[in-house]
Amino acid sequence: MPSVAIDSIGDLPTKDMPDYRATLQGEGFKQISYLEIKICGNARGIWKKKRASEVKNTSLSVYGVGNGISNMAVRLIESMYDFRFPDLDCSRMDIKPDVHTTRVLYKLRVSTTIREDGAIFAARLINPSYPGEIDGPLWLLGRKLCQATNPDCGRFPINAV
Repeated sequence: MPSVAIDSIGDLPTKDMPDYRATLQGEGFKQISYLEIKICGNARGIWKKKRASEVKNTSLSVYGVGNGISNMAVRLIESMYDFRFPDLDCSRMDIKPDVHTTRVLYKLRVSTTIREDGAIFAARLINPSYPGEIDGPLWLLGRKLCQATNPDCGRFPINAV
């Protein structure tokens, strides 16, 4: 497996980024419905006049949402609505390690293992000022090109060392 390096985080793909909205059922749906009532049907009520930590806690209160998804929610609010949380410490916003992100970081040889803790550590090495910023591009690379079986390494948009 050849070694590769990332020239620039800005060069990572963003087209066809994942849509993180998922179909909710059962308890998750009930909690989302409660949250909708609490914010009077206005999604901006989740973050308007709130700190990033409050938004993260709100999302963590939803059944099945963990740190990875709550970090993702904050990142999506900032990117989709051009909103900035004044208290956001980007250096503490990790990726949400999944099969795709962990595989890509392992194949890049930034992570020595295909495990969640290894992926988080590797993302912090690659982009220490904002590890979570590379979550979407890593996911996309893993989903589209760096697949577990039959990877398309020739189209991998990262230069060899």
